[in-house]
Amino acid sequence: MAAKKGRSRKKNRGRATPASPAPANRAAAASTTAATRDRDARPSVSERLPALDPELRDRILLALLTLDGLVVGLLGVAFTYQRFGGVAIPVAALLAGLANAALLWLAAGHTSSGWRWAPLGAWGLVVLVAGAVPGPGGNVVLSTSPNYLVQTLLLLVLGVAPAVVLSRTGRLPDPEA
Repeated sequence: MAAKKGRSRKKNRGRATPASPAPANRAAAASTTAATRDRDARPSVSERLPALDPELRDRILLALLTLDGLVVGLLGVAFTYQRFGGVAIPVAALLAGLANAALLWLAAGHTSSGWRWAPLGAWGLVVLVAGAVPGPGGNVVLSTSPNYLVQTLLLLVLGVAPAVVLSRTGRLPDPEA
């Protein structure tokens, strides 16, 4: 081992170890420091944009949740009679119920008034108008014929039941202060 130490010392004797960075490195370090200072001096995105009034923000979010209720209603009506392998499984009704419960839970986080029910009301409006009102040709999307009555009722019941259970059990969040 002693021999190895001696050899390594001999190799390093002729070389100078830099104690300080080379002048080119100093310039790069200075420009990096200046860039860091400039970045820190610039205001962040949240500082550049004006802050929204919390009440206005809650109203905008509630409007977007209501729009989501409309979309869930359209998709629920469109896929009510979907069959898997020839068997009518109420997947659309189950998904609509879960989505409505989630929308109600999110809306309850923004308001304690009756407007928390707006997404569910929008869903119901779409189901009634798009599903029950005859179109120009007299066709109705949601049928009450004996072959399709169970699926129609499952959409109506399972679409509302999870949200009502969530509300009745007191599991809705309180609006943020």
